[in-house]
Amino acid sequence: MSAECYFLPSVSAPGLTLAQLAARFQTIGLPATVQPDDETHAWIIIPPHRTQLYATVQQSLVAFVTLDASLHDPPSFLPSVERVLREAAFSTPAPA
Repeated sequence: MSAECYFLPSVSAPGLTLAQLAARFQTIGLPATVQPDDETHAWIIIPPHRTQLYATVQQSLVAFVTLDASLHDPPSFLPSVERVLREAAFSTPAPA
């Protein structure tokens, strides 16, 4: 089972490439790797976890992230992923 959550960079976001975003996960001990999907999309995989991030890229920078959160991962894992995204100035869109 999984759930999706969406993240957008804020206006103040530093503008990160896929490699830079993956490196932010690596600095907290999560072995994130980038697996390109096509020219404008890539998966960020964090083994051995089932949770994945699907990133949309525009002009070489991450413009949108879909967090495909697996409910099979340890409870402490998802808050770590969310913290990395928030520290990179990504946030969830406000409800309409």
